[in-house]
Amino acid sequence: MAHDHISLHLRCLGGSGFEFFNLPNPRNGHNNLGCACIEALVLLKPDYFEDADFELSLICGGVVSASAEFSLSNGEIYRKTSVSTRRNVPRPLLLSGTQKSGTTWLEAIINHDNRALVIHEANFLNLADTLAIEGYLSERDDFFSEDNYVKWKPIDVSRKDYIHLIQVGVLKQMFDIFGRMGDYELIADRTPHYSDRYISALKYFPELKIVHIVRHPLDVLVSWTFHEANAYVGMGDRLKGNLLSRQLLKRIVEKRHSDSFLLGSDDDFFYGEFDGLLKDWTDDQMHALRAKEAYPERLKVIRYEDLTENFDDEVSKLYAFLGLSLDVNRLRAIGDATSFTAMSGGRTRGVKDASSFFRSGQVEDYLKHLSYAQMEFCWALTGRVAEQFGYSLRK
Repeated sequence: MAHDHISLHLRCLGGSGFEFFNLPNPRNGHNNLGCACIEALVLLKPDYFEDADFELSLICGGVVSASAEFSLSNGEIYRKTSVSTRRNVPRPLLLSGTQKSGTTWLEAIINHDNRALVIHEANFLNLADTLAIEGYLSERDDFFSEDNYVKWKPIDVSRKDYIHLIQVGVLKQMFDIFGRMGDYELIADRTPHYSDRYISALKYFPELKIVHIVRHPLDVLVSWTFHEANAYVGMGDRLKGNLLSRQLLKRIVEKRHSDSFLLGSDDDFFYGEFDGLLKDWTDDQMHALRAKEAYPERLKVIRYEDLTENFDDEVSKLYAFLGLSLDVNRLRAIGDATSFTAMSGGRTRGVKDASSFFRSGQVEDYLKHLSYAQMEFCWALTGRVAEQFGYSLRK
């Protein structure tokens, strides 16, 4: 049922109520965002509610659609009402990395285990950011106004700490909701490019763990370029948000089924055609390194190449990090179900299908698609960070 107005209320038990957020004309999925946003705001203003009990309510068209009681003590929020009757409260996990680095493979590995649920590109951490940018999320501008006239203003999206805290509130709420879907030990959101939120998520969500997968930047460049070309085949000029020009994509589409060809001319590289992809990779890894330094026990880095070459050892280490038991039979079943052959529809690793999402899975495939000058150019932009993950440039 659609409502013209959704508002969020906080009521101190035994006290008066305060309305903090207004979400006019909400779209699907915004209802559960409400309580999370208020929870985040309470964290930002602990002086008002220190050592207090309060109730958060989501009001839709004048009717309470959801509510929960919380207690605030020493700056920490505790949920008083039981979240469910399930035997296990699932442990929360983020799976992320730069696109085409192996996040889909990681998702399949963990999802094969019936004790875990990995949600494909749930984008939990992006919900609040999107709402704020699009103007759906606003805050009171007259909290202490004398005329009692309700005024609202858009949330200042430049206040990243503020938005990030709201995002973590959303993340907690979403994990709680999906955790009710079954008796899981682990719930994960697998979404690429979360790395700029790693530190805030780990800071404000102490139960959370993160697995970050990294791949050689030049292989990511090649894989993502083919991925963009395939998207262009399907959508043509309707393709939105791509990082490569239409002219380059058309050239790649024409020769993508050749086993070995250059992605572009040297001028394409030197004049910035691939800068966006290379910058994305570098930014993601820099954020991951900073988060790993700040929270070494709660963030695990996996290299795509290590997972390819030493699958059993890497998966065993992953399961230990996740707190899941792993015997030989389970490991063998995971390996069989998530091998490149199984996921590609029967091809062995290195046998290419340029139109497939699982194109080749080959390590150092960039040697076939980049000239020496292009490799040097890309390495100049990514090498300093790549070396911190143990990568080097083969020529």
